[in-house]
Amino acid sequence: MALAESGSLHGPGLIDVGLAPERLVMVAAGHRRDLLWAMEEALRCRSIGVVIGELRGGALDTMAVRRLSLAAAESGALAVLLRAMPASDASTAATRWIIGAAPSAPNAYGLGTPCFAAQLVRNRRGPAGTWIIEWSESDARFIPATHAQPVAQPVPHRPHRKIA
Repeated sequence: MALAESGSLHGPGLIDVGLAPERLVMVAAGHRRDLLWAMEEALRCRSIGVVIGELRGGALDTMAVRRLSLAAAESGALAVLLRAMPASDASTAATRWIIGAAPSAPNAYGLGTPCFAAQLVRNRRGPAGTWIIEWSESDARFIPATHAQPVAQPVPHRPHRKIA
């Protein structure tokens, strides 16, 4: 189930990442409280595997996030709350990610595979970290990205140094 205050998902884009649009239920909510309510109700349904909600700006109600977390834990569904701007407010969410664009290695056509910098800034169940990932069309999943730039500088020629 996908819910948003505004905007919509792009059908061909969903197909490209292996999602069948006919298996999705989309809800456009006019107000933030309606979106959060619909997310919570969807998470309580045991036949839904993932609920994705998109919020535009503004502070987030800590109680609402807590309710979403509890509903997801009870049903076993995954709850994803997307926000356009990095959140500065406290949250009861298990993880907090910041996703941004990353450079990609060029291919034969000049443009490389889309790459993303995925930064896990908060993780209740383990360490945080940063990963550069790219979408693999053949595997239909994100994989570690090939480097767009060399990962280390070439060793300069130093004839005056001797190996012991």
